[in-house]
Amino acid sequence: MKLSERLYRWLLKLYPAGFRDEFGTPLQRQFRDDYREVAGYRDLAVLWLGTLADLVRSLPLQTAREFGQDARHTLRLWRRRPLHTAFALAVLTIAIGANTGIFSVLNALLLRSLPFHDPDRLASMRFYLPTGAADHSAFHDWRKHSTYAADAFMFTSNEVNLEGSSETVRTRLTETSWNFFEMLGARPVWGRGFTDHEDRPAGEAVAVIGHGLWHQLHGGDPAAIGSTIRLNGVPFTIVGIAPPGFDYPSGTALWTSTVFEFQRVPKTAVSFWSAVARLKSGLSWTQARQSFEAEAFARRPGSRTAPDASRPALIPLREELAGPVRQASFVLMAGAALLLLLACANVANFLLGHTLAREQEFLIRTAMGASRARLAQQLLTETILLAAIAAGAGLVVAGWTTSAALAFQPVSIASQTYSVLDWRVLAFAASLSIATGLLFGAAPVLSVTRRVLAFSGRTATAGQRTIRLQSSLVLIQVAVTIVLLAGSVALGRTFLGLLRIDNGYALRSIATMSVSFGGTPYMGAQSRVYYQQAVERLRQLPNVTAISATQVLPLGTDAYGGGRFNIDGSGTETLAMVVSVAPDYFATLGGHVIAGREFTAPDLEDTSPIAVVNEEFARSFGDGGSMIGRMITGGTWEPRRIVGVVRGMRDGGPLYAPTPQIFWPSRSARAMTFVVKVNGDAAAQLARIRDALASVDARVPVFNARTMQQRLRERLSRPRFYATAVIFFGGLALLLSIIGVYGVVSYACGERLRELGIRLALGTTPTRLRGRLMSRMAMLVGVGAIAGGAAASAGGHYLRNLIPGAESAMAMTAVAAIGGTLLVASLATWMATRRVAHLDVMQTLRSE
Repeated sequence: MKLSERLYRWLLKLYPAGFRDEFGTPLQRQFRDDYREVAGYRDLAVLWLGTLADLVRSLPLQTAREFGQDARHTLRLWRRRPLHTAFALAVLTIAIGANTGIFSVLNALLLRSLPFHDPDRLASMRFYLPTGAADHSAFHDWRKHSTYAADAFMFTSNEVNLEGSSETVRTRLTETSWNFFEMLGARPVWGRGFTDHEDRPAGEAVAVIGHGLWHQLHGGDPAAIGSTIRLNGVPFTIVGIAPPGFDYPSGTALWTSTVFEFQRVPKTAVSFWSAVARLKSGLSWTQARQSFEAEAFARRPGSRTAPDASRPALIPLREELAGPVRQASFVLMAGAALLLLLACANVANFLLGHTLAREQEFLIRTAMGASRARLAQQLLTETILLAAIAAGAGLVVAGWTTSAALAFQPVSIASQTYSVLDWRVLAFAASLSIATGLLFGAAPVLSVTRRVLAFSGRTATAGQRTIRLQSSLVLIQVAVTIVLLAGSVALGRTFLGLLRIDNGYALRSIATMSVSFGGTPYMGAQSRVYYQQAVERLRQLPNVTAISATQVLPLGTDAYGGGRFNIDGSGTETLAMVVSVAPDYFATLGGHVIAGREFTAPDLEDTSPIAVVNEEFARSFGDGGSMIGRMITGGTWEPRRIVGVVRGMRDGGPLYAPTPQIFWPSRSARAMTFVVKVNGDAAAQLARIRDALASVDARVPVFNARTMQQRLRERLSRPRFYATAVIFFGGLALLLSIIGVYGVVSYACGERLRELGIRLALGTTPTRLRGRLMSRMAMLVGVGAIAGGAAASAGGHYLRNLIPGAESAMAMTAVAAIGGTLLVASLATWMATRRVAHLDVMQTLRSE
């Protein structure tokens, strides 16, 4: 009997508080009466089945009825204070929306399934090829006998000229081993994939075309199977159409089985080979990594002590695709979570003040029979309803957040597109709204359940428990504000510092665009013919003042070629990048020649091997002036005489320091990027320049038309996005902290009016009294500031995932953030205590 009755009392707790207050005792009495008539296990089973059936029928109805009552009461309260309610909704909407938006990014990167078969067993072999080279027989022999890989494929990816039936387009080609589609489980929707003999050298020239490119070139016609396309001039037969949305790796639109035949498709850029393995079933990641490292370090012993950034590693393919965005998203998620915590503390303070102001209401409701549970339920309904509405509106903010994130940190493959309309994201938003409502609703609920709900009389002052609760909320607000404010200022300073860096080249009035000669008559030495014709066309345009070209443009590429060089055949060799450029390149791009000269038009006709070096290279062997006339030697490279030294250029933008570079005349190019200097706005003249270049020969596609300013903005788009997001978090945090401090002090002054009046009557001056209030609040804010400063300093190294170098500014920034927060908190306290200076002692004592 006792066990059954305890279970029944527990079930009754599932009902809303009002129902329990009214019907709990009669229902327990009825259950005891029914239980006395139980004669055996069968009757007991019948009793419990009936009880559970009644619970299932009545629980939703009673819950909905009481929730409706509480919701209507909540709406009436909100109408009485629309501005306060709107502020709380706005704060929660922004905080919940930011968290949901960033979670949608993490969901796409880490949670949503990749469009591959058993994706959790796929591993990328970073900085390691199993056979050391792209050798067909060796690779497939290793693949069949690997101790940790059930299967594996190799690939390399480049952009090529694709010549179809009607036009030439620039597209991304991935050359793979034959088992690429089979291993990933991405079977073509039309036609077939590759067979096991098609990746051999001199094998059949076949290709699988992407679904989007199929529609672009063939209008979705299945007759495209068997047709011929030309890749950099080489014919391939289409044998399959990839599934919709499949674009692995890196936005690929076309695949061929030529990874082991490097020369089959003429290359116009540097190629890098990669390998992906599928782990054997039953083998853990730890075991697989141990086997991989034993193999990799045995083949390359020196790699065992290499830095982590270049050491061979076996990592999940999902982690490889996420790249640095993964860590940055975690940091942003932490910032958004702190913002949400701050919003909850602020709204909790706001609701706590209003809850205490409603003491008369709660007194009347208690006198009419309402239990503390019923009052707590009312307050929780108010908070959860507030959070739910904010979560619904927050989905709009989340949509804006994901759109911005997609623009500034694009996905690696199409299936990772950030979306709010995903069940995990929606479930997260719903869970977050409930958790948020409970979190900021805890303070007013605790205040009601612990406070003696009786009129406390004319001598009442604020209870110590309430003051401690409000003080704790202020302390949390200040600490979180310091962390967010320090981070935002550190990122802002670092980003502004990036904008002030001299990159070694001009940004204004420079238009750039690329051409590729793959599959055209201009490949190699004939590229000079195309260049001369292009220069003639461009010179006819108004406002064009200078023209040149390069094979490696700053801010324009991430792939470089080079080697090790020394001077005059002696000394330690220096690793340097090699760049082929056209005449007047440095004058056009705004480079600075610090010794000697740069290349001129006659240098293209003169076959003398000459070079220009940058000051970083020259510094390895002496000063710039002493380099003129000396010979660059190294490896199999032809010795070249140095004719000039130029200032170093930051090819990767302000985030990267200049590296040693060697420039020589571009006499035989496979591709080039034109650099055109104009009078006025380069963006306004970009289309005209592109059309002039395209008119030289329609077989040569013109692509990547950008101004140098646009290229820099693109390079800095991700740091700009991170800095803007965290600065917004910090600014909103500071505003919420000011409001929180002001609200608490203002409420405390209102609660202690009689005490303050008595102190004034006893001779204390208003200024001294305000100082006393300010000193107490300053002590509280100081404790929170110290805690926040320590947390900001300890976590500052995470900022490097957003903008490299930002962590170095965090310590001093934390000190500045503490000082700024103390200042604004003092101002808020001073404003909140204004009523003390104008307090009428007699009127205050008489009202009490």
